[in-house]
Amino acid sequence: MSACDMAVIGGGPAGTSAAITAARLGAHVLLLERSRLPRHKVCGEFISAESLGLLRALLDGTPGSMLLADAPRMNTARIFLDGAVVQAPLPAPAASIERYALDLALWRAAECAGADARMKVAVEKITRENQHWRLHTTAGDFDAGCVVDATGRWSNLRPAVMPARYFAGVKAHFETTVTEPDTVDLYFWRGGYCGVSRVNRNEVNVCALIDSSALHRGREQPLEHIFDSHPDLRRRSMLWKQSTDVVITSPLLFGGVIPQSDGVVRAGDAAGFIDPFAGDGISLALRGGALAAECLRRVWQDGCAVEVAASDYATAYLRQFARLFRRTALLRRALATPLFLHAVRMGILRRGMLDFLIRATRAA
Repeated sequence: MSACDMAVIGGGPAGTSAAITAARLGAHVLLLERSRLPRHKVCGEFISAESLGLLRALLDGTPGSMLLADAPRMNTARIFLDGAVVQAPLPAPAASIERYALDLALWRAAECAGADARMKVAVEKITRENQHWRLHTTAGDFDAGCVVDATGRWSNLRPAVMPARYFAGVKAHFETTVTEPDTVDLYFWRGGYCGVSRVNRNEVNVCALIDSSALHRGREQPLEHIFDSHPDLRRRSMLWKQSTDVVITSPLLFGGVIPQSDGVVRAGDAAGFIDPFAGDGISLALRGGALAAECLRRVWQDGCAVEVAASDYATAYLRQFARLFRRTALLRRALATPLFLHAVRMGILRRGMLDFLIRATRAA
């Protein structure tokens, strides 16, 4: 039976951030990922300014440290909505890094930090054994003093009911024949939206969220259906050539924020799925993972009860991020109302609208 101070389930940004932070704090860390990295994932690949310092620290001294230095910087946000175009400078430059490279860099950084990192190991269930947890996996059982669940939106560890109506994410990269601006662009239409940003000198990332009914209608060519949903996006896409396969994920569900459950700490999308237009998904994952490790360090350093440390984490997580989740949920509903669209069309909300949206969707 293998034992560790902290087990992390999930090798995305939340899980690797937790593993790197805990290992550097002296913990014996087990990091498990059910798939093989790297792989393309549906993601806006936008890293907001407030988490760039943390990402730099996580990658410091590893081969991935140059990834952030070479990443394009986004200085401006633009919204294309119902015939109107609104733009505003970002409070500070954000970075654009493809998940294929980011996930691998963070995984290797976890290995460099000393974590026992294992791919293609699926956790089937977790049980409580006296003062520790037991992870029952496809590679055998492991004991851990505390557990971080970073398994994303859907997991066999957290069964959920499939609703009749849901959203889906669609993503691909495109080579471009023109110089793309250093902007993050959002194209909204009734039933969905699409984000576009440059990921390197000659490629853009195109990532959309659409209603499940739209996904079914455009199943054979989802990107063509998305481009046809917005005339400005269709015109822009004529200058692109697809360079990666289309990746689709569903369902995407917006629900409550649950940072811990029965002493198991949650980070990233496992804690709560933020509206993608906020551009804070990767940031929340990195910051939540690091926060989890900081709060759980008392378990292996001081013998603190795991339930106490998990409760402290939940309190700190909600204090930092709950308001962000509430604001983005309100904005999602507002963007779908005819009154809001009419106000944009008439120019009533153009002045200062994007400044407000940017401020409302930032976690300080």
